Amino acid sequence: MEQREKDAERISRLPVVEQVEQYILRMISAGKYQAGDKLPSQKELREMLQVSLPTLREALSGLSAAGYITGAQGKGYFVNHRRLEVTVKYPLIESDLGTHDIRNVLETRIVMEAMLARMASVFASDEECEMLCRHAEEHRGEANARGFYELMADIAHNEMLADIERAILRVIYDTSFEVFRIFHEEEFRKTHEKVCQTDIAEAIRDRVPEQAYRRAFLHMKAYTDAIGVQVRYSPMIEPFWK
Repeated sequence: MEQREKDAERISRLPVVEQVEQYILRMISAGKYQAGDKLPSQKELREMLQVSLPTLREALSGLSAAGYITGAQGKGYFVNHRRLEVTVKYPLIESDLGTHDIRNVLETRIVMEAMLARMASVFASDEECEMLCRHAEEHRGEANARGFYELMADIAHNEMLADIERAILRVIYDTSFEVFRIFHEEEFRKTHEKVCQTDIAEAIRDRVPEQAYRRAFLHMKAYTDAIGVQVRYSPMIEPFWK
C-alpha cells in the first residue's frame, strides 16, 4: 500500500454530514460569514464540498435546528443574528509525531515555517538562496507547494527541524481530509497569494531575517484563516516589526 493511502486510512474521520456541519461552523467561527450573511447556495456548497444533496440538506437542517443558521424559503440560509457560541470539532490525525487535531498541526506549522524562514535567511548559502527563489518562481500558483517548504527547511541547516517539518507536511499533503479541499477554491487562492512563496524566498535571499519571518507567518496565517481554523496563539508569535 502506498504511503498516501496509508496516511489517508489513519485519519479519524467524522461522519460526512458532521464534516459538512463543521466546515460551515468553521467559516462562521473564523468570521467569513457574519450574523445576517447569506450562506452560499446549496449548489455552490455541493460543488465546494463534493457531497450529495441529501447529505447537504441534512447538515443544513441540523445547523438550523441547533440555532446556528435560519432558512428562508426561496432565499436560502442565513447566519443567525443572535450571538452564538460556535463549537468547532477538529478531527484527529495520526502522524509520525503522534495523534493530534488539525488545529494543533497547523499551529505547529505556522510556528515552524516562520522560524525556518528566518534561519534560512541567516544560514543558507547564496547558491541555496537562489535555488529557493528559482523553485518558488517555477512553481508559482501550484496548489502543492510541499517542495518549497522542504527545500526551505533543508537550507535552514538544522536536520531535526527539517525532519519535524517533513512530518507536518506529510500530514497535510499526503492525506485527503475534507478540510484541505478548500485549498483549490479560487477565493482561497486569492487570499493565499497575498504573500506567496516567491515573497518569502526573496526575503531569505536578501538576508532580511525579520522580513522572512514575517512573510512566512503571514503566508500561513492567510491559509489558516481561509480554511476557518482559528490559530489560538498567533498574536504571541506575530511579528511586531514592519
